[in-house]
Amino acid sequence: MFEEDTPLGQYAIYDTKILAISQYANKNFLSRLTDRLDA
Repeated sequence: MFEEDTPLGQYAIYDTKILAISQYANKNFLSRLTDRLDA
């Protein structure tokens, strides 16, 4: 684990947040797409 006060640690935390957001967006997009296909 990185220390939060190091630049690398900050980057790791930032990267994790971006990853979580993009995964959430992908899930949202896929569910909307399937909803449209089912309708």
